[in-house]
Amino acid sequence: MHAPQLPRFSIVPLTGANVVELVLPANIEAIEFDSINEQLSAVVVSSGEARWIVDLSGAEYFGSALLGMLVNLRAKVRASRGKLALCQIGPALERVIKTSSMERLFTIVVTRDEALASF
Repeated sequence: MHAPQLPRFSIVPLTGANVVELVLPANIEAIEFDSINEQLSAVVVSSGEARWIVDLSGAEYFGSALLGMLVNLRAKVRASRGKLALCQIGPALERVIKTSSMERLFTIVVTRDEALASF
């Protein structure tokens, strides 16, 4: 018997942007990222919002599946002529992003307010 799957993200509308709050426990199955990717892509495409903030304060998983999902999300946002910023990434994820030389792909800030100001 499998445990019920919990929602892995929520969308919080702010004035001027939408926030994606990710909830990714350390033991998340990499296969779940396919579903998360599809769902997030659909939300970005259908929302009409051009500015997106990804709040990673709820992310405990820092593997390649997360990095791939962020790159895919960035591509979807850019395809709709939008902008994307990451916030609340924490030191472990920041190391992973820098080690993989991905920091040049993203606007990375500490807070949501800084993310809004970066647009």
